Amino acid sequence: HHLFLTHDGGGNHLGIAHVHPVLYLAEIFSGRSNGWCSEGITKGKREEIKLKELFVIGMDGGGTATAVMVTGLHGDLIGKFRLGPLNINGQSREAAEGTLKELKRELEKSGLNISDCKGICIGAAGISNRDTAKLLTRNLKEQGLKGVIRLVGDHETALAGALEEPAGIILIAGTGSICYGINESGARFRAGGYGHI
Repeated sequence: HHLFLTHDGGGNHLGIAHVHPVLYLAEIFSGRSNGWCSEGITKGKREEIKLKELFVIGMDGGGTATAVMVTGLHGDLIGKFRLGPLNINGQSREAAEGTLKELKRELEKSGLNISDCKGICIGAAGISNRDTAKLLTRNLKEQGLKGVIRLVGDHETALAGALEEPAGIILIAGTGSICYGINESGARFRAGGYGHI
């Protein structure tokens, strides 16, 4: 097993664990992200996506900002950018809805249409709340998203981003804490609820 520890004192994940919710779409679309590019969508990639048209989105939602990654269906990186907060536990619903509207505008500025998105994965704290899930799903569909919507906890996306393979363990020690792991058989285990460490 592998272990990855991340902490910044403010409940936000650091480093590679902060950027890869898009990997959670791997079971739907083949391929894997091959790294980062400069801010926004590069001109070359913009021309390329006009030919391919279809893409997927990964979002790592936080209380102050949301990291976004856009890739093609085979994992080729198209671009990345940051949006506003996406944590309904710590923010108003209006703030979260505003961030999703901002997502659509950012895509349109880069020549992308949200209706061409084949899937989106959002990782955020408290996303297991049914009301939160319903709100985000409804809002994304209202923005024109027709693809797959997957909502997962930020501990799941942190693990996916930290390791090169599915099996492993992550310990998040911030304002809140959680230990989460997946074994070689795909069984998932978690422990938490004890506050900060």
